[in-house]
Amino acid sequence: MMKKVYPILVTLSLLCFTACWGPEDPDKECEVVPVAGDDNNIVGRWKLVEWQQVVMINGGWRIENYSCDNIVYHFQEDGILSVSSDVTKEFGGEFHDGSMYELAEESFDNYYSYKLKIGTLGYWFSLTDGIMKLDRRPTDGPLLTLIRIE
Repeated sequence: MMKKVYPILVTLSLLCFTACWGPEDPDKECEVVPVAGDDNNIVGRWKLVEWQQVVMINGGWRIENYSCDNIVYHFQEDGILSVSSDVTKEFGGEFHDGSMYELAEESFDNYYSYKLKIGTLGYWFSLTDGIMKLDRRPTDGPLLTLIRIE
């Protein structure tokens, strides 16, 4: 008798557990795995996963997580940046769709060795293991984190 009851109790316990499990947190991050590529070449498709900026009113950080959205920066070989997005809500980042881009070697505090110019704006740039950081914080701009997807 006990052998027949045990599977039923286990099944009921699992059903109770899954029924009590609430919906996923909408702020939850989605995992984006970088595609292997040359850390000296930005040509390709990059997914925006995070945008950060200092809020001038209180000096705190505003951080927007876009890892579950599909905001893709395509750095083309001809020097043109195209951006596609499925985000319809207010977007914290900067698109620059159709802008020209240029990567120039510069030095800043031994952290960044390149500066990426997109249109008229310059970003301090770092790229390691398929994760790109575009940083305009020295001029009160954002810090964008993109991951190579193609």
